Amino acid sequence: MQKVVSAQFSKKDITTEVQEYYASMPKVYPDFNGGWQPHIVFVDEIIEVRDER
Repeated sequence: MQKVVSAQFSKKDITTEVQEYYASMPKVYPDFNGGWQPHIVFVDEIIEVRDER
């Protein structure tokens, strides 16, 4: 069985340095109100890689 876990970061839980990084790129991390928002992280496991070249 596999399980994919996702988590939404909270602004208050992010260090000042990382918050400044996000704030410097609001187009990459938009909140759609002119500011920024943390992104969602998905954690999973790769169990097989196929090279079909």
